[in-house]
Amino acid sequence: MGNEFKPMKFGCGRYVQAPGAIEVVGREAAMLKSRKAVVVGGKKALDSVGAKMEASLKEAGVEPYFYTMTSDCTYETLDYLQNTLIPQQKADLVIGSGGGKVIDMAKASGKCSGLPVLNVPTSVATFNCWSAMSVMYTPDHKPIDRIWHSTEINAVVIDTQVIANAPVKLFASGMTDAFAKYIETGFMDESYTVNNTPVGMYTSKVMAGTTNEIILNRGEQA
Repeated sequence: MGNEFKPMKFGCGRYVQAPGAIEVVGREAAMLKSRKAVVVGGKKALDSVGAKMEASLKEAGVEPYFYTMTSDCTYETLDYLQNTLIPQQKADLVIGSGGGKVIDMAKASGKCSGLPVLNVPTSVATFNCWSAMSVMYTPDHKPIDRIWHSTEINAVVIDTQVIANAPVKLFASGMTDAFAKYIETGFMDESYTVNNTPVGMYTSKVMAGTTNEIILNRGEQA
């Protein structure tokens, strides 16, 4: 009987977005009852926010271990994190900081280890920071499949000052990707309404339209 009821996975447990939000990473980790966190980060991301993140975590009583990810989001890296590094560090939380592939690896290694996940994206071109999915790649950079996680992640912290300082090309990339989502949902039949469409599909159409409007009005300024 229970198998007939499938959960919908929307968003994350907590979402913080504001200038200087990096300062609350420790608070959010402590709320998840963490004492030791493995931080999976890209080199540029850790160079940018690593020191502030470390200070925030230690102030909250959470000891971080920083792992600089140099590969794509591969099963080989997942195996190392899940079966070697995370157990060695006796971590009770995984934090991801960087772009999409780093964020996906944090989700995969945390979820596969049965640990909570907190993501701190540093790229405006990343839209996958809270979805319950990780896109997996081969070691030679080719996408192969996805891991669909059974639950959402626990928290996302976005420091908009960090995002604002990202390279301009990332803004262009992120906006182009968002436009693509609007085009995709535009293929839905006009007769699809809130009364006759699955809520996930209908919501994606509304959100894509709103995002498209914001980009058209403010994207060039950004």
